Amino acid sequence: MNKVNQEQNILTTLKLENVNKYYKNTNNDKQIILSNINFEINKQQTVALIGPSGSGKSSFLNTCGLLDNNFTGNITINNIKIHQNQDIQLTEIRKNYIGFIFQFHHLLQDLTVLENIIIKSLLLNINKKDAIENALDLLKKVGLSNKQNVYPSYLSGGEKQRVAIVRALINKPLILIADEPTGNLDKKNAHLIFDLILQLTQDSNISTIIATHDLDLSKQIKIHYKIDNKELIKE
Repeated sequence: MNKVNQEQNILTTLKLENVNKYYKNTNNDKQIILSNINFEINKQQTVALIGPSGSGKSSFLNTCGLLDNNFTGNITINNIKIHQNQDIQLTEIRKNYIGFIFQFHHLLQDLTVLENIIIKSLLLNINKKDAIENALDLLKKVGLSNKQNVYPSYLSGGEKQRVAIVRALINKPLILIADEPTGNLDKKNAHLIFDLILQLTQDSNISTIIATHDLDLSKQIKIHYKIDNKELIKE
């Protein structure tokens, strides 16, 4: 391998080659959702995935995030080739390299803000003291230092989503996948959350894919993709 190819491999965080995403119907037949997807994102890069609801954005993000093994083709994360039928490998890759933010925060109602954030670190056997220090540092950055012992039911929608951001970033993933992270928020909070995601991921050199149907927000990102007729197209 020549030097240029070596450098490209080092830079590439996620790569999809000729990937088809499918679901199985009640007859166990494959229904193709995304066809012949080729995509790559480099370290520290941010891309926007735009388009209306139902266009396939979530299916694409689920594929990038290895949330199931219903795909064919080649997926590589951090130079690790993903094996489609090895659920254990998919789980380990997600746990170690990928952070997720969804339209709904998915916070555990019986846990405090701090407990919601550090639970992922504890699952990775990270020292609890270090996990708490990291969580408190991030909470300060998103303006929630005084909410660490509060339960989610006492938070506003924007506050809950800020906690979800911290939870996604706590273990410094290589790539952050955000699926309509501002979809449930008013315009003011939507801009706040979007700006926070961009700032925190840039500060931490995290590759980021953000799906949104809000073109005003997506203008802050230079690289745009859309899904049209099951195909991924760079704009």
